[in-house]
Amino acid sequence: MLLTGDVHWGRVTRIKESGQTRFIEIICSPSSLVSTVGSDQLNNIGAGFRKFFKGEETRWPRHSSAPDAEPYFAQQVFGKRYRTEVVYKHQGDQFAMLALRKAASTLEAKVTYYEIHKRPANPREVPLGLLR
Repeated sequence: MLLTGDVHWGRVTRIKESGQTRFIEIICSPSSLVSTVGSDQLNNIGAGFRKFFKGEETRWPRHSSAPDAEPYFAQQVFGKRYRTEVVYKHQGDQFAMLALRKAASTLEAKVTYYEIHKRPANPREVPLGLLR
């Protein structure tokens, strides 16, 4: 299991070899995005225009969306040995809680993402299944 952050979005990715999950990458970042003078105001104005003219409401105008993972994990090191499969993407200020539970002779895992927002959406549980 790879736990990472500091990229300003969240994502859960399975890294597979021959169809079997070998690694799970869990990214959670940030708990609070630092303000950027000028850029934040422009993003907020743009979000206001999109809402007014197109009816599109943006919960996180200052935050980027999580990109897809590269098709192969660490291809420069492992070549095409490990394929990636994005399971979940999360945008906005957040924290994540990893839960592990003993299941027979292995562990069962899930990660739950929580928004840090005036009106937070419901937490999003991402089951990871059995870890062997």
